[in-house]
Amino acid sequence: MHSYEKFVILGDVHFGKYKSDPAFLENQIRFFKEQLIPYMKQNNISHIFQLGDLFDNRKTLDGYLYSELIKLFKYFEENNIYITFPLGNHDIYFRESLEVFLPDILQKIFPNTITIIDKQMKEKRNDKIISFVPWLTEGVEIESNILDCDYMLGHFEIKDFEVIRGISAKHGIDSNVFGNTKVYSGHYHNIQIKNNITYVGTPFQFDWSDFKEMKGFWVTDFNDYEEFFENKISQKFIKIIYDDSNVLDDYLEVQGLLKENHKISLVDFLNEDHKDRWKKYKLKFIINHSDSGSHMKCIQYLKSIDGLQFDIINNHQVSKIINTDYASSFTHESREISETNLNGISKTEDTITKACQENNVIHILQEVIKIKNEEV
Repeated sequence: MHSYEKFVILGDVHFGKYKSDPAFLENQIRFFKEQLIPYMKQNNISHIFQLGDLFDNRKTLDGYLYSELIKLFKYFEENNIYITFPLGNHDIYFRESLEVFLPDILQKIFPNTITIIDKQMKEKRNDKIISFVPWLTEGVEIESNILDCDYMLGHFEIKDFEVIRGISAKHGIDSNVFGNTKVYSGHYHNIQIKNNITYVGTPFQFDWSDFKEMKGFWVTDFNDYEEFFENKISQKFIKIIYDDSNVLDDYLEVQGLLKENHKISLVDFLNEDHKDRWKKYKLKFIINHSDSGSHMKCIQYLKSIDGLQFDIINNHQVSKIINTDYASSFTHESREISETNLNGISKTEDTITKACQENNVIHILQEVIKIKNEEV
C-alpha cells in the first residue's frame, strides 16, 4: 500500500476579528500552539493549505495583532510548518482587484514559510494535479486549464450553499462548473458537503451563529485519505438551561459543549473547584422554569467567575407574558421564536409591550412583535 504525504486543510481564520480583540486572538493562537501544530509534528505533517481570509480587516493591521502574528509565524518557522493559501475576499485591499493584499507583509518577513496564491495556478502533489484559485473578483472566471485537475482548493462563492444555517446563497458560481473535480473551499463558515464539494468550515466558533457548529481542521493525502478533527481548545458558545418544573430532576442542561446535549447536576455545577472549566466559553444562562429560586444561586456563581462572559435569559417570565412556551420555540439563534409556537398568542401588542417593559425583557419584545407582524 502506497504511503502518501498528508496535508492539513484549514478554513477561514480571520486574524484580527472583533477589532483585533486580544482575548479572541489569544483564543485563536492557543488552537495552533496547543492542538494543530502538536498534531502535525506528531504525525509528520509539515504543510497547511489555508483556504483564504487569513485576515479579517482588508485595509488595516493593528499593532498588537501584527506583533502577535510575527511571534506565531516565527513559531511556524521554528517548527518547519509551511502555509500556502489562496487569497480570500477579506485579504484583498480593493474589492475589485487582487493586486494589493495585506498578508503580503507576513510573506515578506517569512518568505520560506508562507506562500500566497494571488493568481490561478496548478501543482502536483502525491501524483495528483491540484489547482488553486484565489477569490474571483467581479467578471473573473475559473480558467479552463485550471478546471482540468484532480483537486481544487479555493475561496469560492458557490450558489445554493448556505451562507449561514438556513440561508442559501442565491448568487455565485454554479456547482456544475467544477464537474467531478473534488473541491475544498473556504468563504462560508459552516461545514457543508454536497457531492464533490466540501466547504471546510472555520477552525473556530466566531459568534452565536456558530452555536452547535463543529469546528476544526481537515487532513488529506489527496488520494484515499480524508479526516476531520474537532477543535478541542478554542472558545465555544454554549447554553445552560435551568428548569425546576420537575422537582425530582435536579439538573441543568448544557447545550453546545458536546455533540449532544447533556445534563449536569446542580451540585456539580456549583462546585467551586470547577469554576475554571467555564472561563473559555461564552454562555447564555436560560431560565425556563423556577419556583424554588435556586436559579439565583447559579447566577451568583457565574458572576463570581472572573472574566466570564454570559447573558441571562428569563424564559420563565417571557412564557407567562406571551401565553406560550417560549423556551421550546427555539429554532435558530437569529430567530428564536417560531411562527407556529406564537399562533396561540391572545394578548394584544400593547399588553405585551407593557408586560415586557415591566419585566425588563425588551430584547424579547422585538422578536415577538416582528413575528406577529409577519403573520398579518
